[in-house]
Amino acid sequence: MIQARSSWSGDQESRQPTVALQIHNKPVEFANKIWLHVIAAREKNVCVRIRKGGGSLDERELLMPLLFLKQFFLRAILLEERDVSADKTSEQRALLVESRRNRL
Repeated sequence: MIQARSSWSGDQESRQPTVALQIHNKPVEFANKIWLHVIAAREKNVCVRIRKGGGSLDERELLMPLLFLKQFFLRAILLEERDVSADKTSEQRALLVESRRNRL
């Protein structure tokens, strides 16, 4: 399950919306939270900065439609999963794939 909440930060003139998404029932290798900071919004698109685990371990900025925010979030998890497995040997990858299949 994914929960989302939004808030505003900054003073009255430079207020910026912040969207925080949190994953529940997630694989253990992922951080508890991925923060999406909205840095610009134009029409139906939003530019966000992603910060994992409440820190700045991996920051990216990108433009996306607001309606696809949730879909992108799920895709980011899959991409992270792929990156994690790319750093492992083929034997470790096979074990990782098998453990993921068992979770499904």
